[in-house]
Amino acid sequence: MIRILALILAAAAASPVSALSCIPTDVTRSYSDAATSDKLYVVLLGRYDFDTRELPKTDWDHQENTPQSTLIAARFNGHSLSRTGFKTPFESDITINVQCFGPWCASLKRNAQILSFVEKTNTGYVLSTSPCGDFAFQNPTEDQIEQAIACHRGQRCDASPL
Repeated sequence: MIRILALILAAAAASPVSALSCIPTDVTRSYSDAATSDKLYVVLLGRYDFDTRELPKTDWDHQENTPQSTLIAARFNGHSLSRTGFKTPFESDITINVQCFGPWCASLKRNAQILSFVEKTNTGYVLSTSPCGDFAFQNPTEDQIEQAIACHRGQRCDASPL
């Protein structure tokens, strides 16, 4: 019995293990990344309405078929960030670029409150989000909202150390 258990444990230890490892992100790091980018971003707080059936789904038996990127049409309703806070009403069509890293995909909930950093392009607005979160914070805390406001006002905006 002990010999069988030892063989099972040895086989499990020898099998490949893969897991997603993300650099911890926070609102200040995302704000800094957007502010220093050569792209133009708007910071939004509100809700995205979209068809959740369009979100990518991983076939765990055929992980290689997971799309790297899925574009989903959405409607945003909320506010954009100004020096006075999230006071400016903002409503627009926005494309959500749901990215996958291997079999792991970003996940957004329809009509959840989201603090997001949205790229303004020549063809419209695009929210790119990955399984690591980076530019979309679902159900943000008051502290996260205040961090975005402080960064926008030029106040303390230090990203957490890695």
